[in-house]
Amino acid sequence: MEESPFPPDHVFRDGAQLLSAGSQTTLVHASLAFRDKSLVSRLLKAYAADRNISEAEALVRVLRDLRAERDRARDPLEREALEALLRFVERPSEIRFAAEPVRPVPLLAMGLQFLGGRGLV
Repeated sequence: MEESPFPPDHVFRDGAQLLSAGSQTTLVHASLAFRDKSLVSRLLKAYAADRNISEAEALVRVLRDLRAERDRARDPLEREALEALLRFVERPSEIRFAAEPVRPVPLLAMGLQFLGGRGLV
């Protein structure tokens, strides 16, 4: 596996350098835990305010959209992730994300996949 050309404490000063790092940096293993204290509630409030609907209706719509995404997902891993997200939105508490790809994955490719470029990784 290649070493990153940037030391761990490197500060990126411009977007080009950051993009370059993303194309040269790979994910081997990652784990992240998030404990919700009010984020889901605040996001639902903002979603409701933008659409001039109640928070209860916002929750119904978000859950409906997430279920539709889950049902459309062809990849079992994507379905599993969406199911976990559904449970988290329904009952905000703690959610854990972990990634351990079979081979190192460029971070730039992962970012593009999260932006909707399914199948890139």
